[in-house]
Amino acid sequence: RDTLLGDDLPAWRKSVKRKPVSTSKFYFFDIGVARFLQGRRGLEMRSPEFGEAFEAYIHHEIKTYCDYKRGCDLCYWRATSGFEVDFIINGKTAIEVKGKANITRKDFKGLTAIKEEGLLKNYILVTLEDTPRKDGDICILPWKDFITNLWQDAYV
Repeated sequence: RDTLLGDDLPAWRKSVKRKPVSTSKFYFFDIGVARFLQGRRGLEMRSPEFGEAFEAYIHHEIKTYCDYKRGCDLCYWRATSGFEVDFIINGKTAIEVKGKANITRKDFKGLTAIKEEGLLKNYILVTLEDTPRKDGDICILPWKDFITNLWQDAYV
């Protein structure tokens, strides 16, 4: 469904250990328009709505990159057990987005679950934290660092 109002993000189905869902996920082109039409105005940090808007922003940046690069495959993963990873690029890089600055291990349950599949190369958590760091094989990155790395072809 390419309506110019948004687009569908297909599900990644190559999961071996956990049964994946097969339905796509829809992202509005401009979440601000959707919020306005719903009569919702402000957007407060640390709110669930901010998290959704931040994820939509990162989606649009990745989608723009993939459209520009042509041949870049973008999807998401969700297991029927509830684990989810927001984006998978080219079957190599799993990306989870959290619109907060205080990340705990609870925030990367989905990345940990998909890592157990043993099929991907990179595991990235995009955050509002100021400093990049690692927790095992999971890279926790400030969003600006992630976008810089993305456009330098670090994840394809």
